[in-house]
Amino acid sequence: MTPNSNLGGIAAMLAATAFYVVGDSMMKLAAEDLPPFEVVFLRGIAAGFACLALIAARGELGAIPRALDPTTFLRAATETGCTLLYILALASLPIADVVAILQTAPLLVILGAALFLRERIGGARMALVLAGFAG
Repeated sequence: MTPNSNLGGIAAMLAATAFYVVGDSMMKLAAEDLPPFEVVFLRGIAAGFACLALIAARGELGAIPRALDPTTFLRAATETGCTLLYILALASLPIADVVAILQTAPLLVILGAALFLRERIGGARMALVLAGFAG
């Protein structure tokens, strides 16, 4: 497969989805025995080490100080809040329901852009959003 092949992209998406399901299953199991804040903390520590290893492997450790600006910290705080809410949902709902709700996010972003940012989304895209909610 060439780097630009469709089959490579399909394989990458299938692998990512499989890892995502495994990760969510592990988070659900962890949330049964640990408080949600502790789960988020431990997940953050593990993700931090994984990201640091990838950055080091790419030889880009020198770029880390440029990422230490207030907007990056604001985004990190927002992501942490979203992760905490997601883990709370995983702990209290069936995993299928949580994933189904999460997969409406792109549809909600399109509607939010239309309602709050006055983006023109067109009839075809609106029909697809409605079909997504109907499905």
